[in-house]
Amino acid sequence: MSRELTIAWTRRNCPDPRVLKDVIRRFDEAASNGFLLLIFGKHLTKSRASYLVVSHHQQMFAFELTSRQARNLEAHPDALGALSRKRPRDDAEAAKNPTVMLSHLIIDNADEQDLNAPITGHVLYQSADSHLENVAVRMTYDLPDGATVSHYDHPMGLLPASGLLRFRLTPFKNDMADQPRVLPKTLPVFIELCRPVPGATGPDVLISNACAELVDLAT
Repeated sequence: MSRELTIAWTRRNCPDPRVLKDVIRRFDEAASNGFLLLIFGKHLTKSRASYLVVSHHQQMFAFELTSRQARNLEAHPDALGALSRKRPRDDAEAAKNPTVMLSHLIIDNADEQDLNAPITGHVLYQSADSHLENVAVRMTYDLPDGATVSHYDHPMGLLPASGLLRFRLTPFKNDMADQPRVLPKTLPVFIELCRPVPGATGPDVLISNACAELVDLAT
């Protein structure tokens, strides 16, 4: 699904057919990974704006970049950048048939997130079940060194079938506690709901679609 959506987006927004050909090639190379990030330089698009287009499992997210975000992501005006990462197969399968639909994600201070501050926000949810229990909010993002990082928040008690779900996640700075890492100044983050697996180190069974937002880290 995300492949077709991204190809359609490219046809609408990029007049040069060579860009479409390059996008298709990138998808074919990353077909089994589950995650592909494309950076369109501003000279490639009709609007003359740089874009970040992300394929995350079965979904596609497109973000028009500010000048600062384009610099942070090193978007070359005349080039298409690409980054592919492998996602767990179980995640990809769960993403095909979510039982909870998320929408209207808001991450507080996304335009200047303090590295030392908790990551807070909220998202609307609608479940096919009469209520939700034993769920966690998972935030995922990718680092330039190839690592995929996840943060979890565990809402307490039963949740109604629909509503506004607030979350509070550990600061980005905590991800550098065990080893030195370089965090991008701008990065897409993905919010999903999942359930814990008994005996596993973290909740990793997805039950929802993903919502995404671009976060700019304060320097």
